[in-house]
Amino acid sequence: MRMMPNNIDINDDNCYLYCAANYVNPQYPTQEELDNDLSRYSSLNILFRRYNVAGELNERLVLNHLIILHNVFGIKAGNIISFFKIHHRYHPQLKTFLIFLNLIDDHQYKEIPIDINLVRILREI
Repeated sequence: MRMMPNNIDINDDNCYLYCAANYVNPQYPTQEELDNDLSRYSSLNILFRRYNVAGELNERLVLNHLIILHNVFGIKAGNIISFFKIHHRYHPQLKTFLIFLNLIDDHQYKEIPIDINLVRILREI
């Protein structure tokens, strides 16, 4: 179990329930749609891994996934879920993207550094 910001205990046992409780889909939300949206976290992990290993980044696809996830979970829950579902080694990239999208302040998650190279890439968008 990892203690998440805002003192919310989220773990593998209760993560799905937390996601479902915070899932806001304007159309008729179904479990299948929730599962499809949650699969975006797997895609993000793959994209961040590719960036860390090979230096390849599809920044627009990462931005698209994060925007959709924060639209359906809200900002607070979206951040909590994102930091739980994204592997901790990719948290600097995640934090950098969230700052770029103005979904967190740069002083939040102080223990996580930002990715300076990624900042340069995002500034060119």
